Amino acid sequence: MYVVTLLTAPAAPALDGATVEALRDAWGGGAVRWLAEAEAAEFPVPALPGNFWDVWADLQARGIDMVGQAAAGREKRMLLADMDSTMIDQECIDELADLAGVGARVKAITARAMN
Repeated sequence: MYVVTLLTAPAAPALDGATVEALRDAWGGGAVRWLAEAEAAEFPVPALPGNFWDVWADLQARGIDMVGQAAAGREKRMLLADMDSTMIDQECIDELADLAGVGARVKAITARAMN
């Protein structure tokens, strides 16, 4: 069993129900689950179809990305990262250090580590 996920940029959502359902129907997929309206949806399929990459290329031209993954082990429960600003647009460690009164020292360490 596989899961097909369709995604678009939140700033320019391009995903519509007709596209998702037509693809699901063509590939014999299961129930569609919307992860974010007009931005992301997924559905299970018994196997990845032979035309997966052709459809992927067509969708790319429309601003839609498509991922096919084995269902087993696909959903993760934890994300570990040391890149605060990559995910939330700021350095949390620096912000917390400011609150603790050691902001300047921690910012200096962060700057050295990033260069």
